[in-house]
Amino acid sequence: MALFDDTINARTGEELAAAFGWSAEQITQKVIEAEAEQITVETASIEGEGAVLFSKLATPASSKTLDKISLYGYHASCPWGIVSDPSGTHILSSRWLRNQEWYRLSPIPNNILSHRAALLHKSCEGFIL
Repeated sequence: MALFDDTINARTGEELAAAFGWSAEQITQKVIEAEAEQITVETASIEGEGAVLFSKLATPASSKTLDKISLYGYHASCPWGIVSDPSGTHILSSRWLRNQEWYRLSPIPNNILSHRAALLHKSCEGFIL
């Protein structure tokens, strides 16, 4: 259940990436601008190719902020993003648009992650994270 606890308790995108098993050597960092705010985005790569973006926000993510992160992911050729904020975790795609908006799943509230951690952990057994 450490994955889910670490996801909720991560203070940075790098710690969020580490919770999913990415090492510091696989991570590059970039600061982007969204709504007059600077956002640090960590890109995790497999053999030099961007695989997933990670970002930890101090305030709740707005649609514009998530769209900006998705747009950065598109230009960085990184197909997925995981963004954590005080209210939950957002999974987004930088490859798909739906109704002229970047596709993303509904946010997963932190209380769902913490209360369902055992079930989520059991469902992920056998996967290398």
